[in-house]
Amino acid sequence: WLLGTALVLAGVGGAAEAGIGALANVLGVDTHWADGLPEDLLWDPPWQIVLGVLDTVVWTPFVEELTFRGLLYGTLRTQTGPPLAAMASASIFAIAHGYGPTGFLSVLISGLLWAIAYERTRSLLPGILAHAANNLSVTVTYLLLLRF
Repeated sequence: WLLGTALVLAGVGGAAEAGIGALANVLGVDTHWADGLPEDLLWDPPWQIVLGVLDTVVWTPFVEELTFRGLLYGTLRTQTGPPLAAMASASIFAIAHGYGPTGFLSVLISGLLWAIAYERTRSLLPGILAHAANNLSVTVTYLLLLRF
């Protein structure tokens, strides 16, 4: 059940990101929203790349989901209720990433989806797995484009 939820989250998040990119292109909005060229993927030795990928795909989703959905959302929902807590925690999550407008919207939607999943399942696991899948997708794309 939790794994299925994670797969749905990853699919919906990926579709939302593609939709945001397509809409931005139609509107003539710059769609580059990454935080810069990951030079480490270009120049670091393979063992450091493996450690960086593990950090991005395993450690970061765990820490960010624990922080933004577990602690922040969990605390806010006791004070404001689930809808406002989800929006507030997702907004802070998006701001913390420091991306441009399209990146902010993409991360905001992911944060909302992961908060909803946490609310429904009472588990951080679906959000952690979807977050890991998202980070893996981006990292593999960078590796394929820059390294191989």
